[in-house]
Amino acid sequence: MNIEPLLSRVQKLKSTGKNRWLCACPSHTDKSPSLAISITDDGKVLINCFAGCDPYSILQSVGLDWDAVFPEKAISHREKPLKQVLYPSEALELMHYECLIVLVSAYSMQKGTLNQNDLERLEVSMQRISKAKWQAGL
Repeated sequence: MNIEPLLSRVQKLKSTGKNRWLCACPSHTDKSPSLAISITDDGKVLINCFAGCDPYSILQSVGLDWDAVFPEKAISHREKPLKQVLYPSEALELMHYECLIVLVSAYSMQKGTLNQNDLERLEVSMQRISKAKWQAGL
């Protein structure tokens, strides 16, 4: 396990304790750090974006994959990610919000005013919609 490739590719990195860091999430436009990274006593790397980005998207956004940060013994466990519970009311609220982002992006595209930050946020919306669809078993 080598956490250094991940830590060297994020911005606004700040240590919050032994084997614990907070930084800007590279998977979405992050004005204040929302990505928590930590290493457990048994060597597992924990990655949590408080804005909702999934760990795989975070790793992809800095050009890494699972093998770059996870210990060899954890490889077999990565093949079946845990399914998080998403209650119907939460799913509906998430879909409503993300659909609004898609709609605003469509208007910006129509006007020709969609900038790079807008495009990145649209990508996050699509990731979240796909994740909600997966969690619903569709």
